[in-house]
Amino acid sequence: LATGKADASYIAGRFVDTRSALTTLSNEDFVKTVYKNTFGVDAGASELANYVTGLNNHTETRGDVIMRLIADIRNDTAHAAAKQAFLNATHVYAAGEMAAANYQESVALLFLQLGKKATLESTGLDSYSKFLAAGNSELDLLTILAKSSPFKDAADFARIYHELYYGPALSELQKQAILLKAGNNPLQATLNILHAFLNGEAPLEGGVSPSHEQLVNLEYKIGSELGYQIRGNVTMSNADGALNGSLNTGKQHALSHAEISQLREITLNAEIGSAVDLSFAKSLQKVTLQGDFATSEAMLQSLRNLNVTLFLSEGNLLNAPEG
Repeated sequence: LATGKADASYIAGRFVDTRSALTTLSNEDFVKTVYKNTFGVDAGASELANYVTGLNNHTETRGDVIMRLIADIRNDTAHAAAKQAFLNATHVYAAGEMAAANYQESVALLFLQLGKKATLESTGLDSYSKFLAAGNSELDLLTILAKSSPFKDAADFARIYHELYYGPALSELQKQAILLKAGNNPLQATLNILHAFLNGEAPLEGGVSPSHEQLVNLEYKIGSELGYQIRGNVTMSNADGALNGSLNTGKQHALSHAEISQLREITLNAEIGSAVDLSFAKSLQKVTLQGDFATSEAMLQSLRNLNVTLFLSEGNLLNAPEG
């Protein structure tokens, strides 16, 4: 491409020509397959005609069709999930740019809970989180990691359960039930147990759920592993009390529990008169309130039982309620 000796359509065509699963397909089946993989739905009659006609009358190659499909999904407005998946998979990262925090936290969780004596280096965090951001599943990643010595016991989901929930050993019947829910894949069973724990649930109906303290402690370990910031400016603009900010990423986003767990000092801009959710703020010591609703009753009540030092910005002192 850089030297001008080949264009994108030619390279796309070579991609097709070197994959027997595609070369053996008729033009119509080829379009159906590639369209489904691109848009996530079956091609209708009009879509088929749009992409097959040029192949049948030899005015287009299969490489041309692939490039048209790529252009169409980039500009699509009707298949949001498929478009986002495509954009994630083809995103070109700038120097120093990391994958979104949720992918980094997924990687950190696997290393913390499953990687015996494994150190999560910055290069590993970068490559593994981008692997997930590109559309690969946690099972795909864990399958790769499980081939290494630190993760060789990742399929021992019964041990993972015991370590997380501090409960009695799983019975054979319970093991079979967990495996069944995981499609008989022990690595998926391990992932299901991890996510059940993070969601505050038991992996089996009627089981013991983790305590809030256990959840906070795990999120704190994840945040510590990733070196999240301990102070910064945050905003509350929704009635659910969630916090938003640009901490750790440089972009505005809803702060995760792991991010909140690391905060020691915050300046909180209250844009709505609701209670703030700081239930995961294990380390919080100082809160400075500002904004139109900094002194609302709901806000102040939600902070009343926290062991923090509370400040009001100068502009909010005049609006502070008496007492």
